[in-house]
Amino acid sequence: MIDSKQYNKPQPPDNLPGNRIQQQNLEVYVSDMNNGDWTLVEGWSFEKEDGNITIGLDGLEIEARYVKVHQNYSDTAFTFGAPQQEIMRVITEYDQPIEFQELATPTSLAFNEWHKIRLDFDLDSGLADVYVDDAFKGTIEAAHPGKVINHLMISSGASGLGTEVYVDEVIIQDLSVALPQAGLIGDEGPAAEEEDTTAPAIAFSPDGSETILYEASVQAAVTDDWSGIDADQLKYVWAQSETAPDTGWKAFSLSDAMTLSNVSGDWYLHIRAADLSGNTAEAHSNRFRMQLRNSSGPTSPSTGGNTGNEWNVAAGEGGTFGSNNEIELTIPVGASDKAMRIAISKLQEADVPQHMEWSRLSPAFNVSKNIAGSLKKPATIKLRFDRDKLEDNQQPVIAYYDEVKKVWVEIGGKVEGDFISAETDRLATFAVFAKPLGSTEPVVSFSDLEGHWSNSAVYEAVRLGIVNGYPDGMFKPDKAVTRAEFIVMLARALELEADEEALPLSFADSEQIPNWALLSVAQALKASIIHGYDDGTFRPDARITRIEMIAMTVRALKLPIGEETATSFEDDANIPAWAKSLVVEAVAKGLVKGRGGNRFAPGETSTRAEAVTILLRAIQ
Repeated sequence: MIDSKQYNKPQPPDNLPGNRIQQQNLEVYVSDMNNGDWTLVEGWSFEKEDGNITIGLDGLEIEARYVKVHQNYSDTAFTFGAPQQEIMRVITEYDQPIEFQELATPTSLAFNEWHKIRLDFDLDSGLADVYVDDAFKGTIEAAHPGKVINHLMISSGASGLGTEVYVDEVIIQDLSVALPQAGLIGDEGPAAEEEDTTAPAIAFSPDGSETILYEASVQAAVTDDWSGIDADQLKYVWAQSETAPDTGWKAFSLSDAMTLSNVSGDWYLHIRAADLSGNTAEAHSNRFRMQLRNSSGPTSPSTGGNTGNEWNVAAGEGGTFGSNNEIELTIPVGASDKAMRIAISKLQEADVPQHMEWSRLSPAFNVSKNIAGSLKKPATIKLRFDRDKLEDNQQPVIAYYDEVKKVWVEIGGKVEGDFISAETDRLATFAVFAKPLGSTEPVVSFSDLEGHWSNSAVYEAVRLGIVNGYPDGMFKPDKAVTRAEFIVMLARALELEADEEALPLSFADSEQIPNWALLSVAQALKASIIHGYDDGTFRPDARITRIEMIAMTVRALKLPIGEETATSFEDDANIPAWAKSLVVEAVAKGLVKGRGGNRFAPGETSTRAEAVTILLRAIQ
């Protein structure tokens, strides 16, 4: 083992770095199972040159899968040399230059205090999670313990200070395989000789489908807790019997998905595997009911009531799914962190619940998924409707059927020709209805708005399509608003001009902006309503502050800005100088009022109720 980068304090007598680590302070242990069988090794060699240490095991009769070097030394005098210290990432690949990059979450360490730093390496993905004082600070890439050396460097955060900070020992481990920590290595005695007689375990995801599929995509999880999987022995074959065939087997890796399409009937996925000790296992999935696609293409379902298509969506991925050019569902990337199966079925007319007042302009479609809970990001539902049934005093809207309350709930929609689309974070039964123009009665009733000061404003905003409620029947008026959410509300309220040519966005964190907010952010950027932060980011998930909300609204309305240098609020000193004139104009136009004690509270977050109220005032 070679430690090619030492950051140890210079030690007497020669004041050279690395002299703190001496052979007499080191112990070497080996293990075959990493399960309390660690054995102390004697007779290893030790060489050191310029701080580089080589520990040799040549000539020793050792059979082990794990090696641990333990230093019995504790530096109780270790401190930092400057008041502000920043955690940095260093990657060295032997003769390659050192690269310094900040963590995703900037982190400072207090002067003259001890801090707990942990790196959790994932040996499969090559990533490492960094924790400081048990708080997650981000993930570093290209983390390969033993091959690529990853260090935590402590830097003063400012050039030219000449600060010297030394690290005596950094322990890294993969928590998922429970590598030992110092002092927790179990009994230090001879390892018991045991033989691996356990075969690998095999599991399928998904494990069969009783719903007819055009294409099946399955991943097999093959695990072995002892000697490990023999990757060269992984084989699979699709067959129309639960009995494994003799021929047709193909090799695969654990990251592969085994797909099947262009077939009909019942099919089974068979897997064969072996571990490094020669134990073999064989298993098959439950049946997959397959059907050939018809001539209408990949989005055409079989005919008949309550039948339709199904699609598998991998964890974190998205896609667009449709049926007979009547319905289209777009799931954005990141809408679910679990794999799911999307199903769309067209209801028979006799099975469609009636609306008490509105006439229906389209068939009803049931859209479902096989996992519970709402989507993390809204999906877009697009439906074709019959314009000939629409009267002059009506407008088309999309509604979903609430199975609990047994009512249709409007979610609005944007009309494009014979289609209308709307965003939704729930999957349900959808249809297009003809809603009378000028209707002021709220289509939905939110269970948490009764007696709330924003009651009337919220229902008006919902009617105007500025904002929606949640699938659980609540509006959550006191919930904080993110920057992305407010920009979408602002774009809807002021009907900002859509311009897809403004995409893609150039923010450093553009990939973090949800798909449902991209166009609105682009509209606001083009209209100079937003500018982003000095570091080039937009920070879509950050909670919007009151000063940010007022600044965006005043810019969007293009209100004249004076040169005021003070406001009438008690906390005027906390209002940034650049924003004082914006606040004065917003107060003069009646857009905003102070909070308790005549405070403006510029840095406090804004709620959904406050955002709705300000936007309604802006368009009145």
